[in-house]
Amino acid sequence: MARHPAARRVKREQTQPDDVFVERVLETSVWAQENSRRLIFGTIAVLIVLGTFLWYRNYRVVLRERAETQLSTVRQAVLSGNAALAIHDLEQFLSSYGGTSAAPEARLLLGRAYLENAEPQKAIDLLSSGNVALDRPMGVPTAFLLASAYEAAEQDDQAVAEYMRIASGAPHEYQRQDGLEAAARIRLQTGDPAGALELYDRLIETLPDSDPQKQIIELRRGEAAARAQGTASSGS
Repeated sequence: MARHPAARRVKREQTQPDDVFVERVLETSVWAQENSRRLIFGTIAVLIVLGTFLWYRNYRVVLRERAETQLSTVRQAVLSGNAALAIHDLEQFLSSYGGTSAAPEARLLLGRAYLENAEPQKAIDLLSSGNVALDRPMGVPTAFLLASAYEAAEQDDQAVAEYMRIASGAPHEYQRQDGLEAAARIRLQTGDPAGALELYDRLIETLPDSDPQKQIIELRRGEAAARAQGTASSGS
């Protein structure tokens, strides 16, 4: 006997989306009961990670604020003119806050204090270990100070290399010009007038005619050229 069409329709209606939804909910409930321990441990792990992240972020904020406050106090020691006190306070500061955003300025101040205290090698060890990029805050001043420390320690090749690094990579034109001029000066002082002449020529090309510094550089360039010619004549 054939089924009435309504019977088939009722059969299909019993498997409509509402029944599927209920079935999925029941399956999820069973899975949750069977895996309740995993869910609990997973939730705890997520809470631990989140809590650790929030704690670390708050810790970094507090540490930065403390470093900035402490650096203000250390600056007073530097301005006092007491080199020994300034060095002590700056060393202590870097020991405690060496990883903060205030550290580059403190490192620069300490390097300068070392130089003023006739300890250029300490300044070199400190400043060369920082690897401060020229485009970072305190990068160019740190590089100039490091080059000065090399000069004070009579490490002329390293000084020229550092000045040339500035001349090639400093973000501002005047900084690059200062690097070239300093490197040329050292080459002239250390018996390399030809090398100095090359750098003075490069420097003059970057200076506008209206710049009063250009005349001074041209005079130094003339001195370098004369010495280079004299060196060449004596060697022939």
